[in-house]
Amino acid sequence: MALAVPNDAVLTTATGPVVYLHQENYWLRRIVKIGAQDRGWTEILEGLQEADEVAIRSVDALYLLERKKEGGGGHCH
Repeated sequence: MALAVPNDAVLTTATGPVVYLHQENYWLRRIVKIGAQDRGWTEILEGLQEADEVAIRSVDALYLLERKKEGGGGHCH
């Protein structure tokens, strides 16, 4: 059974689409396989379980914070 999340929960990165899962007191990036997108929702074919708690706002900010901690920066012109 496929799951669906709001489109804003999915971030497209160089490694593919990702979502952020809440794990106790931190957020964990998870690569997912997506399917159809319709009416504000994205089908998740692989990478999530029904009980997973997914960030639905500020996903780009979580990604930039993670990149900054890794020393990868996050923004260039």
